Amino acid sequence: MILDRLENAHLYENLSASFRAGLEFLRRPDLPELAVGKYPIQGEAVFAVVQEYTAKPVEEGKYEAHRKYADIQYIVGGRELIGCTNVDGLEPLDDYDEERDIQFFAGTGDLFKIEAGMFAVFFPHDAHMPSLAVQAGEQVKKVVIKVAV
Repeated sequence: MILDRLENAHLYENLSASFRAGLEFLRRPDLPELAVGKYPIQGEAVFAVVQEYTAKPVEEGKYEAHRKYADIQYIVGGRELIGCTNVDGLEPLDDYDEERDIQFFAGTGDLFKIEAGMFAVFFPHDAHMPSLAVQAGEQVKKVVIKVAV
């Protein structure tokens, strides 16, 4: 897991050309105005998903992990808590869904507060529990960059 501010994104661009492309997308001046939906960056190898939602109570959260993609989760507006732990220490709640590239888990991990201007990178071994409320009813706008690994 990586947790940092967008102004430090240049420190991570050497991970790969795909990560560089995803981080460059987050610097778009029109990012706050983008509508909810999917935006291609490099076809299905790198794409963005813009989301808007009300953050949910921590007790409603579930850990998730992906096998085909790493996530770069960037908060455009609002704030939330995100849980993170190694997937090996969790109990699967279902089978891996290859089409959606997701599997859900139960267990415990650490919670991190992420605010507007911050991003977190989750690799396939990083189970994460996103979209958790710092305070009830908080609205969040997030861009999730999916990077094939």
